[in-house]
Amino acid sequence: MMKNCEYQQIDPRALSVSPSSAQNHTEKKEQRTRRKWEVFPGKNRFFCDGRIILARQSGVLPLTMGLIVVTCGLFFAFDCPFLVTHLTVFIPVIGGVLFVFVVTSLLRTSFTDPGILPRATPDEAADIEKQIDTSGSSTYRPPPRTKEILINQQVVKLKYCFTCKMFRPPRTSHCSLCDNCVERFDHHCPWVGNCVGKRNYRFFYSFIISLSFLTSFIFGCVVTHLTLRSQAGKSLVQAIQESPASVVELVICFFSIWSILGLSGFHTYLVASNLTTNEDIKGSWSSKRCAEESGNPYSYNSIITNCCATLCGPMPPSLIDRRGFLPFDEAIPAASASEIELPPFSAKNDAHMCHLNIAMSCGDASDQSRRFCVLSWDQVQRLDSILGEAVPIHGRGNFPTLSVQPRQIVQVVRARLEERGVCVKDVRLNGSAASHVLHQDTGLGYKDLDLIFGVSLKDDQAFRLVKDVVLDCLFDFLPAGVSKERITALTLKEAYVQKLVKVCNDTDRWSLISLSNNTGKNVELKFVDSLRRQFEFSVDSFQICLDSLLLFDRCSETPMSESFHPTVIGESVYGDFKEAMDHLCQRTIATRSPEEIRGGGLLKYCHLLVRGFTPSSEADMKQMQRYMCSRFFIDFSDIGEQQRKLEAYLQNHFAGMEHKRYECLMTLHHVVNESTVCLMGHERRQTLSLISMLALKVLAEQNAIPTVTNVTCYYQPAPYVQDINFSNYYIAHVQPPQVSPCSNSYQTWLPCS
Repeated sequence: MMKNCEYQQIDPRALSVSPSSAQNHTEKKEQRTRRKWEVFPGKNRFFCDGRIILARQSGVLPLTMGLIVVTCGLFFAFDCPFLVTHLTVFIPVIGGVLFVFVVTSLLRTSFTDPGILPRATPDEAADIEKQIDTSGSSTYRPPPRTKEILINQQVVKLKYCFTCKMFRPPRTSHCSLCDNCVERFDHHCPWVGNCVGKRNYRFFYSFIISLSFLTSFIFGCVVTHLTLRSQAGKSLVQAIQESPASVVELVICFFSIWSILGLSGFHTYLVASNLTTNEDIKGSWSSKRCAEESGNPYSYNSIITNCCATLCGPMPPSLIDRRGFLPFDEAIPAASASEIELPPFSAKNDAHMCHLNIAMSCGDASDQSRRFCVLSWDQVQRLDSILGEAVPIHGRGNFPTLSVQPRQIVQVVRARLEERGVCVKDVRLNGSAASHVLHQDTGLGYKDLDLIFGVSLKDDQAFRLVKDVVLDCLFDFLPAGVSKERITALTLKEAYVQKLVKVCNDTDRWSLISLSNNTGKNVELKFVDSLRRQFEFSVDSFQICLDSLLLFDRCSETPMSESFHPTVIGESVYGDFKEAMDHLCQRTIATRSPEEIRGGGLLKYCHLLVRGFTPSSEADMKQMQRYMCSRFFIDFSDIGEQQRKLEAYLQNHFAGMEHKRYECLMTLHHVVNESTVCLMGHERRQTLSLISMLALKVLAEQNAIPTVTNVTCYYQPAPYVQDINFSNYYIAHVQPPQVSPCSNSYQTWLPCS
């Protein structure tokens, strides 16, 4: 069902040593190597060199095994011979099969890791402490250590474990007897000598069900045995005297069958409802405790699906490396992330739901949850289709065209960054592609594939490292027949990179690498540390976290289906997901803080108007237009910059829709003429003449000149080019466009009086 997420641990003993330390290394080799289970912090006992794990208080397990073995032994020794003679030989066969199944299930339940989560390392614990918002004053009580995530549109609270120094994933609880956090904790069962959790619940359920059948079977056979003996002219007392062991079996089965049948029925109800004993006892999803939404967010609303997800899913791997070797001179190991194998994805995997940390918040649940929404099955299908679509990256000169799937380049770039020590917090799909996923009939379509990598960009070295990694990844996508020995990273940059942007100031730290595509469908890789403004209008404010889908691709061999697909979270940085979705569906233009929108927002606004979008209100529209026009002339003060910006925007956003270019320019002409209040007369006429000239040129191209769709307009926004930090990045220069009749350059922006 699932592929192993392979990983490799580095053995410290295999590392090379300097000659000066050779003697010490030889002495350490003579020391006995210790495994991690020997210093495991939990209250567990290990056997067979760490292969078997039990709770420290497991004294009842031998009693359980003894009762089963003794009862079945007496049954096979004293009852089966008589029943074989008088009834059938299948009675001991059936009893033997049930006995083997019961014992096997019991041992698997007792000796299996129930789903113990490794404790946080000191560095991880310190990082979590930094994330917790404390008041910093001893006179005020610190806020509760809780986080909230969104699961199936329902807020679930995560509690902080002071022992394991981490926030417990959903359905995880700390067992006081074992002193471990157990994933999908059900209960601690003394009869099996272990906790019952995510990894051994299926064995526990099969144990109690098979034990119910075995107990009922033995009880019925013993009653039949005594009845047949008493019918052969003997009294019941004489029958008991001839087979006294049957009375022992009868007593054991009579007093145990009721509790076993009741326990089996209770856990059958839990499996059908996708609940745990811990949740049922606490009433986590009862209407009394959760007045607003009392539904179980983990339920599939289908008994069969719940049973299959709980009992028939792939076996999750153990997260504790109990048989790994301890480094020398280390008393207590700290389980690092590199030593933990990621669990393969299963339907609604609880640990992976916790990994969707984009939904985590320490603030008010109602305010935070409005930003997020879980994608439906149709939306996940569209997302998967976009990530699997082959996008051509056109090379300049004799360089071949690369065929790249977005999911492939994301996986490769992310893996290379992590190899180089850069932690990728998450990967998101942004912009019009995300809007298309959420609502297919947006009227916008999508061109660029904006992929955002959350990384830390502390200094120039980090910026250079990101750029080098992306260029190095392009080697992997070169065709097989291309000789790679004489190709350098600089050559690939000149051949395939259309745009490189670096922004490094007090509020924004990010870089953009855009891979060229002649049709305007560029793959844009954006590496963001901090970004003050992440959207222009509510309809393009959506971001979709791709981590769960990428993990599913990496770990699952089973294709996605409506009942088996990853939980994907969407976020609206506008602040209200539902409101933004309403704007998208109703084609409404709305924004917040329009004064923060950069100069390109004016062109996006006219683009939306052409696509049939309407402003939310007339008053807001007037104010918004003034702000955007002012910002446009601030960012593009020179008439040449304005021309390059307009031509590049038309080329990139109207490829295949050339008939809309004229309408967009006329809309822009109207907005500039109506809303530009801070320009002198000749600057206003100059800009309006430029727009009119471009509009006439578009008309001429539509009627007489064939549409040129294989020409890429290489353009870079002026503010970024003038940035002092931009010198480390390459810009693809092209010959300047044909100069319009307005060939003189003016500074068109004057401050408002």
